[in-house]
Amino acid sequence: MGRIRIVMSVIDRARDATCVALLSGIVILIGVQVVYRYILNDPLSWPEEVARNAFVWLIALGTVKLFRERTNYVIDFFLVSAPQAVQRVAAWIFDVAALVFFVALLIGDWPVLRANAHIRTAIDLPINVLYASFAVAASLAIPAILMSMYERVRGAG
Repeated sequence: MGRIRIVMSVIDRARDATCVALLSGIVILIGVQVVYRYILNDPLSWPEEVARNAFVWLIALGTVKLFRERTNYVIDFFLVSAPQAVQRVAAWIFDVAALVFFVALLIGDWPVLRANAHIRTAIDLPINVLYASFAVAASLAIPAILMSMYERVRGAG
């Protein structure tokens, strides 16, 4: 299990660095677009589209981070006052539901990627660059959820 933790830690650091790079790129691209549009009065077409794609990737990788660190938002107003046994069952239900969702997302994204392989965006970027974010997010979230479930079982034992 130690090697899996090391691999997950390396993946976590790479994901976090990618998120920082994406957010920095978005800020720079939007700044470039503002300068060209309002100062030079000559708007560019590509910064907006690249920033939009980067934002989708940022959201996908950020979702994985939330699941990995168990910091996603939940409405637990009634759950926090429930007995520990109910809280444990609710946590299992949440993990199983999330696992089913991400498996379905991963399986469902492949036909979309295959069907749209030939489509390109206005700046000649393959549309699958955008759609692949869902497959990557699911591929990273599934092991994170399984690790969480394993740690929950190990902690209960």
